[in-house]
Amino acid sequence: MLRRALPRSARGARFSKRLGLIGGPLIILSGTLVLFDVIEPGSGAQVIATVPEFLWELSLGIYLMVKGFKPSPITAGLASPAAAAPV
Repeated sequence: MLRRALPRSARGARFSKRLGLIGGPLIILSGTLVLFDVIEPGSGAQVIATVPEFLWELSLGIYLMVKGFKPSPITAGLASPAAAAPV
């Protein structure tokens, strides 16, 4: 779900979104090939198919740590619960 939501929003770098959209199907394909004994588990083909997904997750984590989340236009106008009810 996260991979599908990110291209629609302004979060993350454009190249990293493409890595996720390419990497997900590659992981599914390599897992299916392992299930049907076409390739060996942990083989070079499976590792190569995992690299785009790994890079996507790494870049997303680094991006969000450095840049942070951008506020949503829907929730930007809402007051925080602490500010709304002073004690």
